[in-house]
Amino acid sequence: MAFTNTKESGLEALIVKWLVEQNGYEEGTNADYNKEYAIDETRLFRFLQDTQPSQMGKLGVFQSEQKKRQFLNRLQGEMVKRGIVDILRNGIKIYPVDLIMFYLTPTENNEKAREMFQFKRCMVHLAVDDARIKFCTRLAGKDSWFLPFDKRYNDRAGNPPNPNGLMTDYLWKDILIKEKLTLIIENYAQVVIEVNKDTKKKKEKQIFPRYHQLDVVTKLLSDVQKNSIGRKYLIQHSAGSGKSNSIAWLAHQLIGPEQDGHPMLDSVIVVTDRRILDKQIRDTIKQFMQVSNTVAWAEHSGDLTKAITDGKRIIVTTIEKFPYIVPQIGADHKENRFTIIIDEAHSGQSGRNSAQMNLTLWTRLG
Repeated sequence: MAFTNTKESGLEALIVKWLVEQNGYEEGTNADYNKEYAIDETRLFRFLQDTQPSQMGKLGVFQSEQKKRQFLNRLQGEMVKRGIVDILRNGIKIYPVDLIMFYLTPTENNEKAREMFQFKRCMVHLAVDDARIKFCTRLAGKDSWFLPFDKRYNDRAGNPPNPNGLMTDYLWKDILIKEKLTLIIENYAQVVIEVNKDTKKKKEKQIFPRYHQLDVVTKLLSDVQKNSIGRKYLIQHSAGSGKSNSIAWLAHQLIGPEQDGHPMLDSVIVVTDRRILDKQIRDTIKQFMQVSNTVAWAEHSGDLTKAITDGKRIIVTTIEKFPYIVPQIGADHKENRFTIIIDEAHSGQSGRNSAQMNLTLWTRLG
């Protein structure tokens, strides 16, 4: 399709046309959109009626305008309180029924799994033209902070030339397709709580992956699925590029792949620097995990055995303790399968600690 309309409306039309014709999207109209509640009312109620007619009948939404407004008010209140991502993942309870708002991707051993401008009302805000993409998770006027969502080109910001279209068409041809959006909703998008270490005040922060984070985790998981476990990888992240989140997303999703109905990995061990990242990564992983009690911190040598015995799938430890902890893996849990994620881009990995860790890995796990 030739891109002849260079106005904003032309880019919008190009995106909509591709998603409708190539990915099964349905184009709505202004009449479908309820401005008061910022909801596509037509498709929301059609989805609920098609998938859960009995529950909708009990709510009486289609029999009374008052019941309908009560439903929308309840939904709006939950969006403000919990955020759209949590509602999509966990549904919503409106007495006397529980409603499913999003059907998760079925897993190998569970084929019937689960068979808008305010903060948290939208998962992400995207700014896109024919060359660059940026995103923001919380609009705040001039204080809005947009991060790049570019692929980068020649080790610089921006996107590579695209002989087949616009440099940014990966947004609608890859990121916005149903399968990838589902992946992001299930495994990446999240509202986390940050605590100011001085004032102890809590602040909500909505997380959305940058392109390089989504890309590296997807590629690693794909290679594990294809070649099984036992390979080594090097991941390079520059300062400020979201390394902790990338580690958390990778650890969280590594415990998911299965073969013949069984997990490919028993545990993922994350090795960090006590002085800098241990608490940050622990807190990040716990908030990203749908079941936070699967995460443990192995501060002492006996903690690892207890964590494995207790069925903890993700174990965070430090480089200082690592040489004393790993021998237990080789001695007591030689039948278990582990992946080790080592954060090496900091000062604590140099010198004696690094040598001890490498020696332990080579002799015990090599």
